[in-house]
Formats: sequence, C-alpha cells, structure tokens
Amino acid sequence: MTDHDTLTQPQEGDFVSLYCTLGRGMDPFVKAELLQVEQIKILKAIEGKIFFETPTSSANIRPTTAERVLVLIYHNKQQIEPNTPAPLAFTQLQKMLTNGVPWERSVRYWRLLKDEESEEKVLARLNVKVSGGKRKIFKPERLAGSLSKCLRLSVQSLEFVARGAQVSIDVHVSDAFVTVGMALTSGTLQFGLRSTTASAMAMCLTLSHDNLRFFERPLSTGEVILDPMCGKGSIPNAKCLLRTVKIGVDNDPAQLAVAKVSNNTLLLLADATKLPLRRDLVDHILCDLPFGLKYSKDGFRTLIPDVMSEIVRVLKPGRRAILLFARSERQFLKECAENCGLKLMRTFEIMLGVLEAEIFVFLKNNELT
Repeated sequence: MTDHDTLTQPQEGDFVSLYCTLGRGMDPFVKAELLQVEQIKILKAIEGKIFFETPTSSANIRPTTAERVLVLIYHNKQQIEPNTPAPLAFTQLQKMLTNGVPWERSVRYWRLLKDEESEEKVLARLNVKVSGGKRKIFKPERLAGSLSKCLRLSVQSLEFVARGAQVSIDVHVSDAFVTVGMALTSGTLQFGLRSTTASAMAMCLTLSHDNLRFFERPLSTGEVILDPMCGKGSIPNAKCLLRTVKIGVDNDPAQLAVAKVSNNTLLLLADATKLPLRRDLVDHILCDLPFGLKYSKDGFRTLIPDVMSEIVRVLKPGRRAILLFARSERQFLKECAENCGLKLMRTFEIMLGVLEAEIFVFLKNNELT
C-alpha cells in the first residue's frame, strides 16, 4: 500500500489484494462470507465494492453473495477536479494509472490465481465505467481507447484486444474514486432470482439467535428446506444448502422443466396455496414471493395470505421462514405473518435492479401446532 488512501498490491509477503463487486444492501452478507476465511483482512468498503487482503493460499475465495471478484490493480480517491477540461483530465488519469501502479505484479497474481502457466502476454480488454459528474468529462469508449494505447507502452505482460480477451480489466471512474482491477470471475446473465440473492436468503438461516452474526447456527445434514414458489430453482441451488434436503414447488410446469437443481432436491408440480405436504414437515422455508412490475398489487395481496397460511402449516414450530418481498409492502407482509403466527426477527434491505426489496426473517411460534 502506498498511502492511506491508495490501495494497490502489497509490495512484499505472501499476500494478495482483491476486491468484490456487490449489489446494494449485500454488504453484511459479503463481509460475513469473507471473514469466514482465516487471515482475511478487510481493507475498505465503499458502495458497491469491498477491498480485502488475503494470503495467496486462501485467495481462491469466491463469496456467493458477491457479483464478481477481481485482483486489485489500483484504487484511490478521485483527484481530477470537476471542471477540468477533457484533454487535461485524460492526461491526469493516464498519469494516475501508470505512475507507480504495480501492473506487472497484479498480472502475476492474476496468473497465479487462474493457474495460467503460459508466459505469453495475457489478452486483455478494458471495460470502462464512468459514473456521476465525471460522465460530463469522460466518454467510456473514448477513454477505453485512450487508456489502451497508453498501457500498451507501459505494461509488457498485457496485450489489449477488442475480441478474444482472456481477462476483463475493469476501470471505474466516479466522482469519489478511481478503481482498476483484473476480473477473476465474470458476472453471468441470469433470469429469475439472482444466485447472489438466493445465497443471501440462505445465509439468514445461519443467523445467531440475537440475529447479529451469520454462520453461528450451521445447518445440519438432512434438514428439509422448502421453496414453495421455486421457479427455475435458484434457491435450492444455494451453496449454503448443499448438505440439506430441498423441496422445490411450483405451479408452472415450464419453469420446473428448465430448473437446474443440485442433488438432494425434489421438484413438485403443485400450488403454493395447497402444498401436498403434511403439517410441521419442513425445517425451514425460503421463498421469493411475487411482487414487482409483473404482478398487480391486488393480485399479490389476494395470494400472499393463502401462501403464508400454508407456509405456517408445513413449517416446524420454532423454525424460520426467509421471505423476499417488496420493501413498500413491508407492513402488509408483517400483518399477514403475524395473523398466521410468524414473528418478525429481522429484515435486510436490498436492491433488485431498480426494485426496492427486503429479505424478511420470520420465526414460527413454538406454541403453534
């Protein structure tokens, strides 16, 4: 590290600096996953990114609630003044990303973590994102072209290409920071519930009784987990649930036909308001309830109370129901739950694209039979 604000690769020792990108509201989940790894040190957290240092022997960590993991090349506070003319701003940014920045060391770490043994140049593509007021100065396509030309002269281990790249080098220029990293993982286009959100919901089952710490209540082998509206199966596939028995229910045969689920998963074609399961059968319930632009308010307000009644019927007393729903309908869901005998333990506010959502952690009263 070069100074208090600048983050780069450690100059010595068997450590590597990485960072995760994450959705809004996912910070507590990603941090908890990172801190499960021995000797990890979280260096800094800003909106959408968490920077951390880890031994190279543990650097294969891939938090399931993070969007991507990248090898850190450079991160610092924004030093370009808002009204700087574009030509001068380009020059300042180029100097910022070349003078003293450990590109070669970062590429070596990337090769190590990707098991790339070839000594040939790594084919790279710049992926430039500009946000905030800096969009008035920088155009992403022009900035990518300008930086590629500059870096071709100063970084010997990389060859910048338009197609066929082995790695994406992300450059994010915002009003507050400049961040550059080499991607170790790539985000994938997903339909339905994102795997990161499903993993966050599953992690809520491991919350301690005071609801402050994750992984305090590990799931036991053979515990039965139910998703009564499973769709394409994102929740049953959550890594946190690997040792459990999963039941996925959906009333759409087309969804179940394309569902890709892990072992120990039973898929059932049935209605969430009439589950073909006996009372007090399942240990925990995870469900992405219907909301958003595809559903009318009257539609889900009619459906949800019946679904909640079935959830309570099949859930064992003293066990948890983790539900994803619209933040704007928090009071409605809370009232439905209380009427059925579920107690709200905690909520986590997250963003699903432009939708404001919330993960609700409910507990079924022990007195209910």
